[in-house]
Amino acid sequence: LLAMDAPTSLDSGDYLYLGHDAGTIAAWGNTNAPNNPYVERVDRTWRVDKINDIGGIRLGFDTTALPAKPAGFDAYYLLIDNDNDGDFTDVADGEFTFVRLNERFGPLARVSGVDFIDGALFTIAMAQNVAVNDGDFDDPDTWLIEVPLDGDEVVIGTGSDVTLTEDTELSEITINGGNLNLMGFTLTITEGTINLIGGNVIPSNGTIEYASTSGTVCVQPLTYHHLLVSGSGTKELCGDIVVNGDLQINGDPTLDANGHNIELLGNWNSAVSASFAPQADQVTFSGTAAQTISKTGGGTEAFNNLIINKTTNDVTINEGNVQVNNTLTLTSGDVILGANNLVVNSNSTSAIQGGGATSYINNEGTGYLQHGVTLTNTYAIPVGGATEYAPLTFTLNSATLSSASIRMTQTDSPHPARDNATIYLTRYWSITPVGISGSIDYDLTLQYPESDVVGDENSFRMAKYTGGSWTESEGTEILDTGNNTVTWNGITSFSDYTLLGNGTVLPVVWEQFRAVADGEAVHLFWTTSEEVNNDYFTVERSLDGQTWEALTDLPGRGFSQASVAYDWVDNSPAPLTSYYRIRQTDFDGEIGYSPIRTVTMGTLALNIAAYPNPVPESGQFQVAVQGGTPESEVRVQVIDLTGRQVAYTTGETNSRGQWKHELQLPSSAPTGAYLLLIELDGQVHREKLMLR
Repeated sequence: LLAMDAPTSLDSGDYLYLGHDAGTIAAWGNTNAPNNPYVERVDRTWRVDKINDIGGIRLGFDTTALPAKPAGFDAYYLLIDNDNDGDFTDVADGEFTFVRLNERFGPLARVSGVDFIDGALFTIAMAQNVAVNDGDFDDPDTWLIEVPLDGDEVVIGTGSDVTLTEDTELSEITINGGNLNLMGFTLTITEGTINLIGGNVIPSNGTIEYASTSGTVCVQPLTYHHLLVSGSGTKELCGDIVVNGDLQINGDPTLDANGHNIELLGNWNSAVSASFAPQADQVTFSGTAAQTISKTGGGTEAFNNLIINKTTNDVTINEGNVQVNNTLTLTSGDVILGANNLVVNSNSTSAIQGGGATSYINNEGTGYLQHGVTLTNTYAIPVGGATEYAPLTFTLNSATLSSASIRMTQTDSPHPARDNATIYLTRYWSITPVGISGSIDYDLTLQYPESDVVGDENSFRMAKYTGGSWTESEGTEILDTGNNTVTWNGITSFSDYTLLGNGTVLPVVWEQFRAVADGEAVHLFWTTSEEVNNDYFTVERSLDGQTWEALTDLPGRGFSQASVAYDWVDNSPAPLTSYYRIRQTDFDGEIGYSPIRTVTMGTLALNIAAYPNPVPESGQFQVAVQGGTPESEVRVQVIDLTGRQVAYTTGETNSRGQWKHELQLPSSAPTGAYLLLIELDGQVHREKLMLR
């Protein structure tokens, strides 16, 4: 059972003897032990007799000969009676000493340098290190035994207020009637949990980290400042929690809501290797600060019920995508998508609850809102832009469905193909079907902000842009200028939607117009999707954007409903900045103009162009860069609406900062919208790309 060696000062005639009484070592108990119930000892007592001074010794005990550890106890101690009266219950200062057996040698738990007095009595004990006084965590006077070591289990007893003075790591902590104040530091629990029997944890801007690496650990129902879940295994909510700061999931653990709720006032950040297991729970974003949801490294974070209920500011999906399996409730504050997606899985008409001018989904950008749909249900979709509420209502009357949904974005600017209409809306919506095919028929209502109206809104019709041409509601629309809504019933395909009052049937429908500096020249490209009675084009140039000179005439196609591409090179451009436009002339002498494009020669402004755009059916298009850093890397990606890369290339600008390359989309690429990403000089330039 017992081994001793390594005396520090053993001379001739020096002796140390150990003997013990008839007490048993078969069980742990509280008889004749201090601070019941935090100390348990074996019944046996040892006595020390010594002749002369042999210094300290190393004393060890074979733990395999001792009883199993009591539940909640982990550390072995020598309990030394300093006054040699055999009373181990006397808690007066100095009456007994705890000495941790802090070394392990095979089955031995041992300690070095123990210097017994002659006649000393000791026993073997197991103890929970308990705070018995108010004080700092690193103050020995706070604790029954000693300042806890990293990885210890500790207890904060009744009436003890303990304050952290540095980041602290414990295997487990029990708060039994006392209080622990984090004071801005991090408390890491490496194996168990926080057992809250009474008392409280005072967060005080600190962080609690549950860091176990296996099994299932209880996340206590507390008010946290920052909550960090790390390690691996499962961290399971044992009740509702409130997190006043940030909630972070690192490593590869699973945070299991276990049917409980989370209220979060800070940011949600989850690693791509970690997971959140939503069940019949709700996560509420609240408070006054701007908040973000991030799935670091990409991927999707799924919630069961997501509630946005903020006093001020909004919630932004900062990285990765968000999925809501049951309901999204919009009470106050917006959800900003940016370049990320929000998927509402349910096809229930109540899957999105609430919503309005003070709380909606900002889907102005490349990120889309996706909502499950089914036949004959009417879905009110609370969407808008950065400053304006612009919702839509959708009813699918007929179609063939397979896990059906619609994806929606909107753009707070006039549709680029709106021609020269003088009555129009400075906003358009885009809807893409998922799992919807066959004989399609649906109704759509758009609500527009008054500030987006240009011209007389009483002339508005809903117009949809598909395949390079416009289709109008042609008087079948239901226009309500009092409530700023337009309804079009019986639509049979999906595309972009806006409101136009005139100008949709013009001699020329402009698809694109680009002006690109190309060495010592300027290359002009333009594409039309429709020409009616078109005689010719005139290329015009201006030095101030006011006074124009004609450079050349090019014949038009007269009548065409196909995409037609034109180009012309100005080999004698003006130095520095020039303005270009295309004047179009009908056979009857009527004229119209393209948008104006600006080109800077000499010290080039950065100019990035993809042309033609829309891309023709062949899938071939070019990307040109002017004004970049000389001999710098250019990376180009084409991403489809699911986030999949369909084309990729790299290159390097020449000594004048120029680069041009032709890309080919795969023949299997479906028509529709794509995202073009051009990385240059440490920045990513984004552009919407359309494939016919």
